[in-house]
Amino acid sequence: MTVKTEARPVTSDHDQGLAIAHELAEAAIWHGPLCTFQGAVPADEIGLPPLQTTTGGDVYEGSAGIARFLLLASRFDDDLRLVETAQGALRHALSNANGASLYSGVPGAAIVALEADWPQIRSDAMAMLAEAAAAASNEADPPMDLLSGHAGLIVGLVAVSRSDPSGPWADLAAALGHQVVDAGRADGDGLSWPVAPGQDDHLCGLAHGAAGLAYAMDRLLELAPDAGPWRDTAHRARRFERAWYSPEHGSWADLRSDAMGPEAEPGYPHMWCHGSIGIAADRLVADASDILARADRVAALEGVLASTRDALAGPRGPGGSDAINGSQCHGLSGVSDLMIDAWRLSGQKIWLDMAAACSAAIRDDARRPEGWRCGVPGGHYSPGLMLGVAGIGWSLMRTAHPDTVPSAWKIGGLL
Repeated sequence: MTVKTEARPVTSDHDQGLAIAHELAEAAIWHGPLCTFQGAVPADEIGLPPLQTTTGGDVYEGSAGIARFLLLASRFDDDLRLVETAQGALRHALSNANGASLYSGVPGAAIVALEADWPQIRSDAMAMLAEAAAAASNEADPPMDLLSGHAGLIVGLVAVSRSDPSGPWADLAAALGHQVVDAGRADGDGLSWPVAPGQDDHLCGLAHGAAGLAYAMDRLLELAPDAGPWRDTAHRARRFERAWYSPEHGSWADLRSDAMGPEAEPGYPHMWCHGSIGIAADRLVADASDILARADRVAALEGVLASTRDALAGPRGPGGSDAINGSQCHGLSGVSDLMIDAWRLSGQKIWLDMAAACSAAIRDDARRPEGWRCGVPGGHYSPGLMLGVAGIGWSLMRTAHPDTVPSAWKIGGLL
């Protein structure tokens, strides 16, 4: 006789995070010793439906980012499938990553490999990272932003230099830093950078704007304070953004020309990539000499709180909208991450409570038939770190273990 048993409900953030890790391991698509994953990715143009595809090798939405989450999960679970899948995903990442950026290129995959601390790939990963950094420094007209350019690579190199101080990482980071300084455009007392080579948009924000450059400059300031004008450059980047703050909206203008509203009016989003969440993340760790950054921090956190409370008051599940997606990039996981950082800095319980509220909303919303609401249009399933379930799982694990789990987006934080 077959006895039918009912599975135990999985309700805690810790258990839900590990459940996502096991689901990813089960869903891996293997080809020899490599594995990849399948899901939705945003279309190349705003407004078009997402595409279904297998992941590339990048950190942002590819196999490197998924490997990173599985590595984190394996520290809380001794199931060998998590490590084996992380290894397969990382092999895929190292074989398929292209370009010299932290989130979409070879450096990100190499740094995740260093975070894994597997002796058999450590030397190869270091060689790949050094080669990519050298290639970036010799590029004729490179991007400068955190997500796809020099700022992100600087942040990654600084992280690696802390675990390998005898390596070339500090010198490589400083060389890139000087290129960032030289590429800045004076805007009054401020500095800004184009969103991409040949484009006119100069943005606010962490992913593609001045906050990301300020964040990178402050990391250089911590590592090599006398190697360049890092402090002044960070201050001037934040001055540029300060002119675009709206007290009415509690955030900073989204200056992307293709995201402008009617009559070219900017929005004032509350996201990690654009707006208050990412800018607050920079201001939380800004150098103490930037006194006005503290005022920015207060304004940003107040804006995030108000916006998040509105989102959490709305419907969840089948009646919910993309406004309560669980992604790191522009969803509730990004809010939760910021709240935990604010709690770690201040010790004030209000921030930890809001992180827990975000996690509860993500879990409640996942009761819809489609499951986890990811950060691609329509909330379609995505496996990745910044848009998909790997990032949601990471957020849940961080809420469960706020003292020990670092931010998902801070590549190198597991070193």
